[in-house]
Amino acid sequence: ALSRDGKYAFTSGTKADAFIWDLVSGEQISQLNLEKRQYVLSAARFSDDNQYLLTGAPSRQLTLWQKDSGKILQTLNVSTRTTNKPSGAIIYAVGFNAAGELLTESSAGWGERWALTLETQTNN
Repeated sequence: ALSRDGKYAFTSGTKADAFIWDLVSGEQISQLNLEKRQYVLSAARFSDDNQYLLTGAPSRQLTLWQKDSGKILQTLNVSTRTTNKPSGAIIYAVGFNAAGELLTESSAGWGERWALTLETQTNN
């Protein structure tokens, strides 16, 4: 995936190789620590402000990452179609809308959206 402004790229390979790159400097910004259910990713998109990366996997898992740290901020599972087999759902496309919601399209035939919920920590 490339950011809209062309400054950042996300690459992933086999196993747990997943990186975010600064295309201006050529430097690696962060490495994403993928779990077994995420080794294969089927969709990825940067937010318009380049703060986040959203990935989707064939395992139904939708993950929101903080671009600079590679930290997982939110994990969700898309809906499955219970009346048809197979009951899984491959995420084909991910995105963000103007309201800041997370969007998906999957093989289950559903388009879904979720509120973006970020945990904020304050230092006392």
